[in-house]
Amino acid sequence: MSNFKKDQKVNVKGTKTAPLPRPGKFVKTHPGVRGDFLEVLLDGSTQSQRFRPSQVTAA
Repeated sequence: MSNFKKDQKVNVKGTKTAPLPRPGKFVKTHPGVRGDFLEVLLDGSTQSQRFRPSQVTAA
C-alpha cells in the first residue's frame, strides 16, 4: 500500500511529451494483481487518473 493520505498534494512524473512534473491531489490506492495503482486528481482536471507508484512523488 502507498503511504499517501487522501487529498495529499503529490507530483506526477512527466512523460516524454510533457517532461514537467504535474501537480495534483492523491485520491486513493487501487491494489492490483500486477501492483498497485495510485489514483490522482491532477490540478485543473475534473477526471482523476491512475498512475503507477513509481510515477507519483510527494509534493
